Amino acid sequence: MKKTIAIIGAGFGISKATALHFGKNGYAVVLIGRSAEKLKVIMDDLKSEDIEANFLVADVANVTELLNALSSVNNLSILHYNAFAANATNILNENEEVLINDFKVNVVGLLTAVKSSLPSLEKNSGSILVTGGGLSKYPHPDYASLSIGKAAQANLANSLSQNLSPKNIFVGLLQINGFVNDQDIVYNPKNIAEKLWEINDQRASFEHII
Repeated sequence: MKKTIAIIGAGFGISKATALHFGKNGYAVVLIGRSAEKLKVIMDDLKSEDIEANFLVADVANVTELLNALSSVNNLSILHYNAFAANATNILNENEEVLINDFKVNVVGLLTAVKSSLPSLEKNSGSILVTGGGLSKYPHPDYASLSIGKAAQANLANSLSQNLSPKNIFVGLLQINGFVNDQDIVYNPKNIAEKLWEINDQRASFEHII
């Protein structure tokens, strides 16, 4: 049975590029996200490249949906957390309810996913790859919720790394200090996917910044 990478928060950018890169290198791919229509398009594209792929619909902010999706993943070896919630709202205009919901996606979902996946990850000496962002270190008041979420996510990932290293589970955080764009030399999805592969392959250090 092939080892599996589960990509949470799957979409057409980093997630699809990562799915293609890992899939072409022998991994089965499971895409997890909210839109069945979007996920099916990505899955079909992967299958056209002879990559074993499937998708599961779940709202990351909904613990029950996320746990149900992950319970269907077989032989999980890599958990890639790429889910995020963002809204362009100044910190003084931020709505408390929105802030809490965004935090569920940016932070709580990661912990939920990791705890649910531990048995398989430990069995396979697996990896947890987290897509971070420069806002964790350089917050912007007009993207307050995402800035807070990325800072907390980095903190959580660091704690997970310290806790799971003795279990031979690797945690890698890729801090993307720029806007993801297909035309950008550094911040294009393909380059980011290659960096995630390198981080997972080398398992040398926790935090990486591009």
